[in-house]
This record gives sequence, C-alpha cells and structure tokens, in this order.
Amino acid sequence: MSVWQWWVIAGIVLLTAEIFTAGFLAACLGLACLIVGASAFLGLDFHWQIVFFCLANLGIFLFIRPFFLKCLAPDKPELRTNADALIGKIGLVTQAVDPKNLTGRVNVGGEDWRAVSSKDEAINVGEKIAVKKVDGTKLIVERA
Repeated sequence: MSVWQWWVIAGIVLLTAEIFTAGFLAACLGLACLIVGASAFLGLDFHWQIVFFCLANLGIFLFIRPFFLKCLAPDKPELRTNADALIGKIGLVTQAVDPKNLTGRVNVGGEDWRAVSSKDEAINVGEKIAVKKVDGTKLIVERA
C-alpha cells in the first residue's frame, strides 16, 4: 500500500470518528490527512508531508474550525445554575422585608431565603417579589 493511501485511510477513519466526538477536532485532523494524502499522491517527499500536515492542521484549526463551530453551535444563552438560576424568579414574602433592620425572608422555588430590598422599601408578608441579585446567602429583591 502506498503512503498516500495510508493518509487517505487515516483521514476517513478520523472523519468517521468525528461522529462519536464533539468539538470538530477529529474532523480537522481527518481533513488535514486527506489534504496530505492528495499531496502524497502527487509525489511529495514524506518529510514534506509531515510539514504539510502540520501547516494544514494549523490552517484548518485557525480558519475553518471556528467557522464550522459557529455554524453548528450558534450562540446559546448562558445556562444559569445553582443560586444564579434564581435571578429573575418570582417568590413570595414570608417575613416582612425591612430595609432599616435588614430583616426579611422570602420563598423562591420552594426554598426559604433571607432577603433584602433592592430599592430600600419595605415589602409586606404575602407580596410577590422578583429576585434581582444573589449576594452570598441572601437575595436582593424588589416588588414583582
């Protein structure tokens, strides 16, 4: 078997492996192998094939991969988790939020939190609030 055929086989294997991987990494290596396979078919020396493989990979990773990643995975909204997921949620005041004494408790998503008013206004028991910010173990809230 000729060297160019090994390059083409490696390229096909890597392109097939991309099906099982993420990030368009194996496909970039596979494309570089196919490019070098074509140059090897034209008679390029093996040492130059390695140099050409490195240059092809560099070009693919710098120019082609970002384009495909942007096309295949367009900008997604940031997935908020843990306490950050509470921002924007609506809750219910269970203990009056008093800006002077910095007391108050709210129930958001079935959990009890200490709360502080974002606008320095008192919020009475039973009123609905919206979470504006999370500061450690307390929520910064305002009337919904």
